[in-house]
Amino acid sequence: MADTKISALTALASASSDDLIPIVDDPGGTPVTKKITVANLIGGKLDSSFLGIGSLTDPNADALLGWDDTDGALKNITIGSGLTYTHASHTLSASAGSGDVTAASNFGTDNVLIRSDGTGKGVQASNIVVGDDDSIDMGVNGILSGAKFQVSGGGNQVELEDSVSDLTITAVANGINLVTAGGSLGVDAVGTTNATRINSRIVPRVGTTTSSATPSINTDAVDAYSITALAAAITSFTTNLSGTPNDFDRLLIRIKDNGTARAITWGSSFEAKGVALPTTTVISKVLTVGFIYDSVTAKWGCVAVAQEA
Repeated sequence: MADTKISALTALASASSDDLIPIVDDPGGTPVTKKITVANLIGGKLDSSFLGIGSLTDPNADALLGWDDTDGALKNITIGSGLTYTHASHTLSASAGSGDVTAASNFGTDNVLIRSDGTGKGVQASNIVVGDDDSIDMGVNGILSGAKFQVSGGGNQVELEDSVSDLTITAVANGINLVTAGGSLGVDAVGTTNATRINSRIVPRVGTTTSSATPSINTDAVDAYSITALAAAITSFTTNLSGTPNDFDRLLIRIKDNGTARAITWGSSFEAKGVALPTTTVISKVLTVGFIYDSVTAKWGCVAVAQEA
């Protein structure tokens, strides 16, 4: 074969892995012209150290090349701050980036985020936006799910789902509605006064003791109080009474002695409000007394007394 200048050779439009390239081995010592396949050249030494490529100085403004299947062309993908590329382990990771993370439009129509579990599967992300404040926007009908729950949103509703009972939270004009399989509850926004409860049951908070001369009743914690076997006279219901009641709050007190009638002294926090305050128990009979709080007098007013026959 006659000697030919490289510039005079026929141009090759594209290379395959087994094509040959002339290369000078050990040019600084004993140079020898050799051949190398495209595959060996790329797979062996075409890396950042061989090419003399250093670290990015401004990753927030720099870009990577990506292939757009839709347009059939290479396009730039802005890296953004907080991204790290490590050649040895072939990873591209993000940490503490300051920009929003979205499915890039120049990825084509798939717009997927790739899972890191080695399956090679993608997670559809065309409507997912992660904001600077760590918020996740999944779009109007996005769904966030896990092994034990699923959160889905649509319009003015959020639905929490599990294997036992679903909970739907719906925004309404004055607050929210909570709906489960067992019923629903309307909750007003702060400052409104027209909450509506549908098919819901209010379970009273109940305190109890066997016997006490000065029962400890916290009206912030209980709506009803039961003394089951009173063994001494009650010297004051006021002494250990606590709480910050609201006007028209209700309190029920139920008393039963232990087989001996016991005297009852209510103290200054209680007053008759249409019904006289009882002063003693009846042997082994249940006494029930109902009160409504009066914020004007700052006392619990007795409005009902029921003595077991």
